[in-house]
Amino acid sequence: MAQIDQHGNGPAKGISDRAAIAIVAVLLLSLGGGIAWLLTWKPGLSACEDAIKETLKAPATYQRVKVEGSSPLYTITYDAENSFGVPLRGSGFCNVNGAQASWFEDYHPDAGHSDD
Repeated sequence: MAQIDQHGNGPAKGISDRAAIAIVAVLLLSLGGGIAWLLTWKPGLSACEDAIKETLKAPATYQRVKVEGSSPLYTITYDAENSFGVPLRGSGFCNVNGAQASWFEDYHPDAGHSDD
């Protein structure tokens, strides 16, 4: 039987236990995602990616494939399209100095080229 307080009001109207549990679960999952992001955060990586995109013909097609290393020196592999829309894979080194980043693209000579 519902209890009535001294003012004649019935039980407090609030959220159900299930709703409260669902809210707590969502908050914990959100926090867990934030913690995971924080653990994988690499200082200066966005500056490196900006430096890479400045060298691309189609910067909007940039997709990071792999990052190795830690600040201030990263090795980055990426995919992006050339001016003909052909997807290419590139890689190189990035040196971070504060908010500035310097990008050095790897040189991959043509495997079929010969000076003989």
